[in-house]
Amino acid sequence: MTEFLRFIVLGGALACPFIPLYFYFTGNWYAFFHPYSLGAVFGLFSYVYFLNTLIIAGRIKFFDRLFGHDRVMVFHSYLAMTAMFSALVHLLLKQFYFQTEAISVLPGIWGLLIFFTVAAITMLFMSGPGQNLRFFSALRSFAADRLKIDYNHFKLFHNLVSAAAVLIALHALAASSTREKNSRTLILGIWAIAALSIYLYHKLFKPAFLLKKLVIQSVTMLTDDLLQIRFEKSRDRLIDRSGQFGFFRILSPVCGREEHPFTVASSPDEPVSLLIKKNGDYTGKLHGLQPGTEVLFDGPYGRFFAEKKSGCCLGIAGGAGISPFISFFSERKNTGFPHPFIFIWCVKRQEDLFCLDFLGELKKKFPNFSFTLFISEQGNRLNYTFLQQFFTKYPPLKTTVYFCGPQTLRQSVSAWIKTAGLPKKSFYYEKFSL
Repeated sequence: MTEFLRFIVLGGALACPFIPLYFYFTGNWYAFFHPYSLGAVFGLFSYVYFLNTLIIAGRIKFFDRLFGHDRVMVFHSYLAMTAMFSALVHLLLKQFYFQTEAISVLPGIWGLLIFFTVAAITMLFMSGPGQNLRFFSALRSFAADRLKIDYNHFKLFHNLVSAAAVLIALHALAASSTREKNSRTLILGIWAIAALSIYLYHKLFKPAFLLKKLVIQSVTMLTDDLLQIRFEKSRDRLIDRSGQFGFFRILSPVCGREEHPFTVASSPDEPVSLLIKKNGDYTGKLHGLQPGTEVLFDGPYGRFFAEKKSGCCLGIAGGAGISPFISFFSERKNTGFPHPFIFIWCVKRQEDLFCLDFLGELKKKFPNFSFTLFISEQGNRLNYTFLQQFFTKYPPLKTTVYFCGPQTLRQSVSAWIKTAGLPKKSFYYEKFSL
């Protein structure tokens, strides 16, 4: 049933431009492939897909539960790229076959420029191919160190998409082809109002009135670069299932009030706790937080652990990526594991290890659970040979793999398990963004 619902939602998201197309071409379909009409077709696809990216950016939990947050954001990026391509084709066709300097064109041009600029900044500095290029990595470092422009400034800049949406909506509503029929104005207007309302609700109303409030109980350094933040017990259950994450806004001058995503490292029935690695300016300040500090929580998000999966489970964590697994293991510490669960933890140094007593107790208590450590400084690294031996014992078609850790390790693991024959749908990982 879930797969069918995903198919319906995804198909609907891709096919919804045909709704305004119906109002534009009903009774006139013979003109559909005229070059000028094709300009309108691409324009409507761009309009709808662009506004749909705003809707998706509103962190709608229905989509998150259905697909998983990382997959929603991947679809969001592809939809934005399709909208940009369609807008460019629309512009070229309109200018080539119907050159005009009408005032209604200007909002569309400005909206498109803003949209292209935001998209370029996002792909080069926030997510996308630019993340892995040395030049843009150096440029990000220069912006952060010299210009004091960091990821949160880029996030604020990303909000200009709402201004682009207003300009593009004005352009579409002022077009002569739209004004020919009230039904066209109505459908485009409703789409714009709905998208902007959802986006502004997410960005303005929800942060001001609807976020859950937490209070820090303790801050503990578990290793020299990993800290644990425990929160006081809340009256409400804050996560629905183990391995989920949320967006946390710590209200303290120690670190500022920016919103950051963190995986919850506690089970759904326990007070919320986080494991945070010091790997930047923001996380490097969190050890200075004091008990009693208030924190705003937006969540939960993600569906890291699949429900009702049979067969063997292989969990692979890299460094602080152990967080969702600790959440899951804490939930299972009394009930056990119905199927074999083999856990692999990859760290750089011996000093990065913690909670070994907890893992040892699980291994001693439950025969279905085992764990293996890989410490790279000791020349002990996870490799394809190890996984190949694992899949000799546990057939890939009956195995589910969960991963949380650095992107480079994820890419290696993804390639290894693909070579071993594991179906793509059986590989679960979570990335969170925006």
